[in-house]
Amino acid sequence: SADAVCAKNCRPAVDLCGSETVLLVEDDDAVRRLVRDILLQRGYDVLEAASGDAALEICDRHAGPIDLLLTDLVMPRMSGIELTSRVVHVHPEAKPLVMTGYAGALPMDDPSLGFPAPYIEKPFTPDLLAQKVREVLGEGPAPRPQQPAVSTGVLNLP
Repeated sequence: SADAVCAKNCRPAVDLCGSETVLLVEDDDAVRRLVRDILLQRGYDVLEAASGDAALEICDRHAGPIDLLLTDLVMPRMSGIELTSRVVHVHPEAKPLVMTGYAGALPMDDPSLGFPAPYIEKPFTPDLLAQKVREVLGEGPAPRPQQPAVSTGVLNLP
């Protein structure tokens, strides 16, 4: 049937799951819970913070790597851009991914921001978020035993 063909052809070409550690920073509780649940369902370890200050406290306490910093761009007291520069100072392995509802109005790759960064525009679907996270992380660690090894594109970050 046409539905079966579409379902077969519309499956993602890459594995959208992972096992890396994501520091999620979002001041909107509902959005943060939703994003956390999406990431947890796909196997990621999630550290969550409601503010930049809380995220920096987590960075200071977390002994292991932080593979991805997934942060809102616009937050009270500390922007996602400022937070990213501070997190990367403590955890240089952390790759940034910025969530924003303002992408159309902000030149996210403008060097004058001091920060070219991959971003995802809100609102987004769970699959789009998972795809973007996987894209930013690249292939990542060895796949979990139940997951087939699938190569993904790697985003060249500065």
